[in-house]
Amino acid sequence: GALGDVLRTTLLAQALKDKYKSKNPQIYWITDKKAIPFFINNPYVTKVLEEEKSFILKDTSFDIIINLEEDRKSCAFTSLLKSKRIIGAYLDKEGKIDYTKESEYWFDTSRISKLGEEKADKLKIINKKTHRQILCEMIGVQWKKYEPFFRLTANQRKLREDFLRRHNLSMGDLIIGINGGAADRWPKALPINKTVKLINSLYKKYKATILLFGGPNEIERNKEIHKLTKTPIIDTGCGNDLIEFPALISACNFFVTTDSLGMHIALALKRKTIVFVGPTSPHELDMYGLGEKIVAKSKYVSTYRLAPKNIMDKINLEEAFKAIAVLLHQKIVLVITAFKEPNIRKAIESAIAQKTKYDYQILISAPDKETLDIAEEYARKD
Repeated sequence: GALGDVLRTTLLAQALKDKYKSKNPQIYWITDKKAIPFFINNPYVTKVLEEEKSFILKDTSFDIIINLEEDRKSCAFTSLLKSKRIIGAYLDKEGKIDYTKESEYWFDTSRISKLGEEKADKLKIINKKTHRQILCEMIGVQWKKYEPFFRLTANQRKLREDFLRRHNLSMGDLIIGINGGAADRWPKALPINKTVKLINSLYKKYKATILLFGGPNEIERNKEIHKLTKTPIIDTGCGNDLIEFPALISACNFFVTTDSLGMHIALALKRKTIVFVGPTSPHELDMYGLGEKIVAKSKYVSTYRLAPKNIMDKINLEEAFKAIAVLLHQKIVLVITAFKEPNIRKAIESAIAQKTKYDYQILISAPDKETLDIAEEYARKD
């Protein structure tokens, strides 16, 4: 149900498709109504159902049911369905919530842990596995092969282009999204004073276009940020839905965020990302090679409900500035694959003529000597 969890769990669909590809698996995904937009362009999911309408599956026979939710309603529904195998949480014969052996690593640290609250909290703190690793091990696949799947629709791409045109921007500009708020469950929001310092410093050093993001609970927070910053900011608004929010995030080529839905969307859209982490587990978060985690200097990291309200005051922004500098100066590699391609010179020259502010390299991959000899000519000119 939690939107960030829904998005980062989408990797399971592709993993299951691959694992059982010889049987052409049909995958049904039950989720909160609000999360349905995440699946519009997902080719790995056969059918997406709102949780409220999932009762239509009660007469369907499944080979495997995976339940990652801890609440009694989800566990009861899992046990009600016809299946050959369950992975995750369910109701046992006595009507008590239980979970399968494959899912022990995940649920032993949860609210329904059979080990007790204190032991569950300790396990959460010492865990070093990412969410991706835990889920993939649960279903028996290689975890490094899969990432969350999310692709924009044509309508979302148009929303992005309209936004860029309205503000006289292009994807070639350095556009940094700032998403410092977070849901209220844990104290994950970056303090306003640190957010203001972050924005001022990024604008001063890089002359970047700054987009300010927020949710319905951050209207007053973002007004205060506007008042205190000394730099121009484009406010994307706090009322964007799950069609608009990802479209606007995709306008950024760099995203700085807390551990929140914005982070999950930015990573799923393959944006370079910096994430600030306090009460939640930094080890559980996977950056997929796209960025860095800046972790609060506090003994309460990973303690969730036990973390003090001021834990995000312990974020060191200097660490963030150093990580951002490294990420912004990474080279882009343009790969050209060819085999005796008659237009290889034209392809190389087009790549060389790219107009971009970013450093880039051109990599020619070819099995034939003719193509590599031509590539070598250009390498000698460099």
